[in-house]
Amino acid sequence: MNSEQNYTNDQQKPDSKKKKPFIIRVFLFLLKAVLVIAILIGILFGSIAGYNFYQNRKLAKEIEKNIVIDPLYSKESIYEQAREDGEGRYGKTIDELLEMGVDPSKLDTDGDGLTDYDEIHIYETDPSKFSTAGDGVSDMVKVLEGLDPHEKIKNNTDFQIDYSEYDLTLQTADLNDKYFSYVEPYEVSKVNDVYNFINEPIQIKNYQGRVRIDYPDNNSHKDDLKVYQFNFDTLNMEEVKKQDNNINDNYVEFDLINDYPVYLMQDGMEIDENQDDEVGTFYYFRISIPFLENLVGFNHKVFIFKQNLLTSKNYTNKILVDDTYGIADYSYQAIGRLQTFMIDKAFEQLDSIFVREVNDDTFLQKGGIVDYGKVEGTLSLAKSKVMPWLFTEDKTKDVDIVEEVNLDDNEDKGLEPLLKGLVVADTGFDIRKNAFKFDNFTTEIGPGGVCAGFSRITERIYNGNGIPLEKDFSTDTFLSWVQEKLADGDIITESKYDLTHNLDHYTFIDDKNEFYNFKFTGPKLSTWTDNNLENNYNEILNSNELSDPDKSVIQLIETQYLKSNDEAKKLGTKFYDKDHANIITKVINTLSNGDILQLYMQGSGGHAVNPYRIERAEYNQDKYYLFVYDNNLPYDLIQKYTDEHEVKVDIYMYKRKTLFGKETENYSYFEYHYEPLDGVDYKYSNYGEENTDNLRFFYNDKAIKK
Repeated sequence: MNSEQNYTNDQQKPDSKKKKPFIIRVFLFLLKAVLVIAILIGILFGSIAGYNFYQNRKLAKEIEKNIVIDPLYSKESIYEQAREDGEGRYGKTIDELLEMGVDPSKLDTDGDGLTDYDEIHIYETDPSKFSTAGDGVSDMVKVLEGLDPHEKIKNNTDFQIDYSEYDLTLQTADLNDKYFSYVEPYEVSKVNDVYNFINEPIQIKNYQGRVRIDYPDNNSHKDDLKVYQFNFDTLNMEEVKKQDNNINDNYVEFDLINDYPVYLMQDGMEIDENQDDEVGTFYYFRISIPFLENLVGFNHKVFIFKQNLLTSKNYTNKILVDDTYGIADYSYQAIGRLQTFMIDKAFEQLDSIFVREVNDDTFLQKGGIVDYGKVEGTLSLAKSKVMPWLFTEDKTKDVDIVEEVNLDDNEDKGLEPLLKGLVVADTGFDIRKNAFKFDNFTTEIGPGGVCAGFSRITERIYNGNGIPLEKDFSTDTFLSWVQEKLADGDIITESKYDLTHNLDHYTFIDDKNEFYNFKFTGPKLSTWTDNNLENNYNEILNSNELSDPDKSVIQLIETQYLKSNDEAKKLGTKFYDKDHANIITKVINTLSNGDILQLYMQGSGGHAVNPYRIERAEYNQDKYYLFVYDNNLPYDLIQKYTDEHEVKVDIYMYKRKTLFGKETENYSYFEYHYEPLDGVDYKYSNYGEENTDNLRFFYNDKAIKK
């Protein structure tokens, strides 16, 4: 028989002068022993963590040796090409633009709202400075306010910006806020459906300062209203600090320091523990100590936590009594994502101590004196897992089981997304089938790596365009230009390959799913398709020293490298706005048609990769993840360093007010950041003020423009 009641231990406190009973002394001794063991285990785990950190750093250094970037396709090399070709922009040569601090691949280098052309030819302001006068006020703002952008002003007069549709007011003294700040609704249902918010959730962009939100007239709990923000980093709903609730004047004020979504909610709104039918993620933990009931007052201590956006201030504690299984002290609480992350890590440590299957010869068995786990389903399901004796056989059948998460499941379930985002476009490309097993390398023709050869071959075969089985390629553009920059001896003017003699070995030519299965056979390269970390990059490969079938594949990649860069060079000095948001729209459309792309990233060196899927971030509606095949990091190499399957480029979408010509408009643009492996010095980025790398998308040898 099961029952629920308050339970107290009526034992009297022992006389401190008397000798403690034997069982108490044993318990205290065991408790001290457990603490000592816990400390030793902590030291052990700390040592293991330190060793793992050392090993990971060592592996990171090994990977850094294998990463190849092409100095011939750096930003500086593109500028050098432009000098030779006499190319520029805005009526200026490339050197004149660079001397001004202008980025020729942007329409508005300094982001002040005026085009570089207008700043140079109309307003005669500095196109590299947000504020030519140096007072912090944008040149565009001064033009729109009828002020001289060359003259300093005092930017400290208070004013308000009203957004009546959101019952919102920005209180500021910064004139820039009048034109650059804006408010958008936050429409992510996965967050919004959890709480009963008072106002429409919003994001306030390009603004830091005082904010006022008016209360609805019909709200009767104004003294309980609080402002919250959903933190994209911790995935928690957090109460805004230093907010002033003005009940008599019907509004709340607070200082905004970020662009996280803003919510006005009634303080103390909690998820009810009695809502057993509400589906969610639950964590449970139980420790059973049946022989200590008289000492601690219960036989089982049980915790159940529900994963929530906001950690509840309240919790439920109950005493559950069963005639057969004794007394369970049961606690329940809804907790935030950060806490559940810590629980996940704790469960991983427990997995290394407790075996999962019941074994009569093993004392430390999960499901015995200790039980823990994670379930996707209802609270009833979690209770049935951790306290099965409370559920009769008939009642258990009614439990709504959605999914039980096996924390020790290493079964290969296919290539799953790196992050749980919202898929916008997916070509179906799989790095374990549609990409070579080996990674980028250096040759005499491509001394900075042949990444563009990898990316062009992959793009053309995957998209069904194919490549010639044999080709003699000569050029008077890229190849001769490359050799002039690098070689002191003879200039190589042609490259060729012939696959017709070993077609049975080159199955990837006709079947895009056979890339990964290709293997080198010769002694020099056979380890490349067995163990990626054994490639010798201190040596520049000479394909003429190889024999077929290996030789022709190396020559294929070399020749396609030249062809790809030759096509890219023809457009390389034709400067255009490479950060316009419409470019991402066209990328999405191309991927939606099932075709992958080539992406050139240009910084101190250049690199080419293949985008194949784009996802929108689960919570940040202005962020996208562009997944790419990086030939520096094939699947096996990623797996040796991380637990992930794929690498991605972070895309951040923005907009700002602009004055292009005589009309103001909202200019939409994007920034990107590519840093695929933690601890490895390998990245491309134009995200933030200090990063100025470039990127260009290509499809079928044509640049994607706005």
